[in-house]
Amino acid sequence: MRHLRRIPIHFVFGRGERAKAFPRTSHSPFLKSACTLLGLVWGLTPAGGSLRAQEVPKPYPLPIPHETVVVVAQDAPDDVRTTGRAVLVIRAAEAQAAGFQTVADVLKFYGVLNVVTTGTLPGSTTSLFVRGGPSSYTLVLVDNVPVNQVGGFYEFAYLPLDNVERIEILQGPGSSVYGSEAVTAVVRVFTRKGAGRPKVRLSGLGGSFQTFGGTLASDGALGGGWHYSVGLGGLRSDRQLPVNDEYKGGTASVQVGADLPNGHAWAFRYRFGDYDVHFPTQGAGDRFDVLDPHQFQRTKEHIAGFEWTAPWSARWTTRLDVGFYRRLGHYEDPDDGPPVDFFGPYWSDFLDRRLRLNAFTAYSAGGHRLLLGGTYTVETGGNRDIYRDAWDRHTRRSGTLYLREDYEAPDRRFGLTAGVRWERHSDYADVVAPELSLAYWPTRTLKLRASVGFGYKAPAFFEVYGLGGIVTGNPDLKPERNVGWDVGLEYWGRFAWPLLRVTYFDNRFEDIITFVNRRDPTQPDYENLRTAVARGLEVDAEYRVGGLVARLSYAFTHTAATDVGLAPDLSFVEGQPLLRRPKHRATASLGYQTARLGVWADVLYQGRRWDLDWSQFPARRVEMDSYVRVDLRARWTFWRQVALVGRVENLFDAHYEEVYGYTGQKRAVYAGLDMTW
Repeated sequence: MRHLRRIPIHFVFGRGERAKAFPRTSHSPFLKSACTLLGLVWGLTPAGGSLRAQEVPKPYPLPIPHETVVVVAQDAPDDVRTTGRAVLVIRAAEAQAAGFQTVADVLKFYGVLNVVTTGTLPGSTTSLFVRGGPSSYTLVLVDNVPVNQVGGFYEFAYLPLDNVERIEILQGPGSSVYGSEAVTAVVRVFTRKGAGRPKVRLSGLGGSFQTFGGTLASDGALGGGWHYSVGLGGLRSDRQLPVNDEYKGGTASVQVGADLPNGHAWAFRYRFGDYDVHFPTQGAGDRFDVLDPHQFQRTKEHIAGFEWTAPWSARWTTRLDVGFYRRLGHYEDPDDGPPVDFFGPYWSDFLDRRLRLNAFTAYSAGGHRLLLGGTYTVETGGNRDIYRDAWDRHTRRSGTLYLREDYEAPDRRFGLTAGVRWERHSDYADVVAPELSLAYWPTRTLKLRASVGFGYKAPAFFEVYGLGGIVTGNPDLKPERNVGWDVGLEYWGRFAWPLLRVTYFDNRFEDIITFVNRRDPTQPDYENLRTAVARGLEVDAEYRVGGLVARLSYAFTHTAATDVGLAPDLSFVEGQPLLRRPKHRATASLGYQTARLGVWADVLYQGRRWDLDWSQFPARRVEMDSYVRVDLRARWTFWRQVALVGRVENLFDAHYEEVYGYTGQKRAVYAGLDMTW
């Protein structure tokens, strides 16, 4: 237990609960489920027909047609008007114009997305909780590449908006489309695709806490169907806390591709990140810890992907994509002596690596689209530390088959999707994940939708294989799982986006992996023991007129632990809410933009929620106060395409904590220039 305090809290407490096993199956459950779903769709909808039946006028002219096409719902182009899934689309260009720098900054000001940051600096651990699930229940993809840690969460602190075109979020289970980790949500970040004449953008920003950052980007079309985009970015910040509080990070990204005359298209994308975070806290937070003057962590991240799309005819399309992800991290805590370090120096390295091959073919006719595909994934995880210089590495493999049937009525008033995914994994029994969703337009402005799906998450490497002799893994673990459903309505009016979205959701989490700390190295420290529920209401409203944009986002989320299994602890109390999930969360944004001037105001309300106080042993359960934070942003184009930008974070200098013991963002003022030519 000497260095147990050095393990992140989620390693010990935060992955799991669960109750039932997946029996080893053959291909027959997949075939049975596929035939059942196909029969349901084809039985409820007219089959056959010609493509001409699909060529009908849309309900209203679309002023921004591309915004009605989303990819995240089906991993293929899909009309947001006829999908039965809850989908949120964020335009990166608007977010950058408003002064946002990272994906997490943007997501934080959507009430239905609970972004939690541990600390004050850029680079502080940042998690995303959606519909009551932990951060590891949200799958994140950059283009077509999954970037979660193997069996775990994604560190949102390291993802800037540099060279990003848009962000799409699928709310609800998505494992029938994406597999593991898509338990309560999927976030897809798309790299900018060059278009029009080549252009260059240069920006720089500086301000409070010795902060300085800048970006250099270029994109455009090169003729003959070729297109490109490149981006470089960096950020440095220091001293919100008096000791060892520093962040330095840099990114580089590139996309190059071609749209060929025969309709085929290909694209190659690569993104590299190098992040260095110095932090003084050791678990209890800066309010309680004796601050460490030399502790730091460095992370290098590589994301590469290739995509090829081939439309063989007007009805038949095939897509192949290959994705590679590698994350290498180093943590170090030099010996500073008591009272900072009582156990001497410590360091550790960690590795995540993933190679995924995905291919599908889709055939369309008479309003139907049948999609058949499969994936093959190889994942490697490893760690070493001051006591074990040799890497402890493990590799696992999985293969999947998936089948989906989409139907869109000729008048586009009705849409139905049924899908099923079968996975065979080297670490656990076969999994079958079905999904069913539908959308119906009773009027020309009102859409009703409903969906039900299955989500699952593979165990993390340390849960299966252990962690350097400190904890003992369990090779018999099963995936954590969720059966979730939702119903909702959308009011569109005469616009290309919904003015109002209201959704009720219900999630039932089972087989949650639990740390039991048996203290016997021959017995596993992880078991599938716990269950929980999360249900609530989401409301999104957005209105645009002229240059005015107003948006309101609210989530009511009720969570409760329903079975603590054989290992009760204060992080999971039967009948009590799950940690760091507020019952009420809301954001409001108001912006006005002309050709030269733009101003925006954002208000965030975070309700009361429960957390753990690690300043004492054993830790105690505490209820944190609610808070309100107000941010302002402005942009003034004073000459051609040269703009002065500025923002104020936490305008009224509210004192708050997102995680108990860790001081929240203090008031900060930043200003800079943004120019394009």
